[in-house]
Amino acid sequence: MCDDLENAMQLQETAGLDMTKGAKMAFLATAKSLRKLSQQFKDHIEADKQRTQDILDKITGLADKIDKDREDATRYRLVIDVFKALFGTTKKAVLTLVYLAVILGLANIKDIIELLKMFV
Repeated sequence: MCDDLENAMQLQETAGLDMTKGAKMAFLATAKSLRKLSQQFKDHIEADKQRTQDILDKITGLADKIDKDREDATRYRLVIDVFKALFGTTKKAVLTLVYLAVILGLANIKDIIELLKMFV
């Protein structure tokens, strides 16, 4: 539309048609304003597309992390169920693992005394 207005102005000038100076300035100002508004609108659309893509990327990453955490939680829940089945209660399972770690030398008794006091 801006180009059409400018082309019409140029045609009137080259044809030598009578046109007041005020109307000419108004048309030129309108053409510039419309061009500027059109460019701002295009820039806004491009920025919005970029923001939308960034948000979609973040949502996809978050969904992947949630799925991975869900898999880990299921795996750990299975391990806890196995220990409960083997030892009866969570307390017995933890104490057995602590004693086993001390016997095998994986943990020092001084480091886990507070944990043992908590269970006993």
